[in-house]
Amino acid sequence: MTTDKLQSIRFILAALLALAFCAQQVLAGSIPESNSVSAGCGMQLKGDYCDPANLDMVKGLGITFVRRGFHWQGVEEEKGIYNFTGNDIFMSNAQARAFTVLGVIAFNNKLYGHVRTEPARKAYAAYAAALAARYRDYKVMWEIWNEPNTMTFWGKHGKGNSKEYADEYTALVKEVAAAVRKANPDAILVAGSVSCLWDQSYKWMDYCFANGILQSGINVWSVHPYSFKSPEDQYDGYVKMREMMVKYGSPGNFPVINTE
Repeated sequence: MTTDKLQSIRFILAALLALAFCAQQVLAGSIPESNSVSAGCGMQLKGDYCDPANLDMVKGLGITFVRRGFHWQGVEEEKGIYNFTGNDIFMSNAQARAFTVLGVIAFNNKLYGHVRTEPARKAYAAYAAALAARYRDYKVMWEIWNEPNTMTFWGKHGKGNSKEYADEYTALVKEVAAAVRKANPDAILVAGSVSCLWDQSYKWMDYCFANGILQSGINVWSVHPYSFKSPEDQYDGYVKMREMMVKYGSPGNFPVINTE
């Protein structure tokens, strides 16, 4: 393996450590069954890194999870018509290597506009349901969006970590959960994908929890704790988040994962 290739792989490496999972709460084989690094470590795949050769290298590193975007606009180029060819190839290659896939359902589709509006929200939910139904026999978890508390990924129509963003995202998650459960009751849904754990993102999560997002039908809450200098520093952040979750009626052992 060349140095450039190793550097590229390291660049896209993202830890997917399980943080306080109860295996019986979700489908066996779809999440780590322990809190060890080897059981819960994954790699984020982007662009051309989804081909068989790269997947073989990822497998050789002992990785068990791969995270990849399932981009809506590239699948539904005409309203109501889905072309899953590229995704089918990837999922087959991932299955052949015994990977569990963390599929990010991404993002808006120009045919419908932003998912904060009802027509687009329903169409996104329909796409999510189609994914959950099509790949129901694969080891896969579906993450609803990426970092929706930020302007970078949610949009320029408001302010990051705002109540407006939280209300819009919660409405989307509820719509998706209802649609996916009809298509595949056993699908594992991940929501949150929260960028950083800090004062502002805690406010955003508080808005989401108050809106009932944890009771919407999702199985897992996900975070990206980039705001800490070391893993040990994250402890207080997780404690604070857990306290908020319990405050709004979530069981103390509700599954939480770090997806970046």
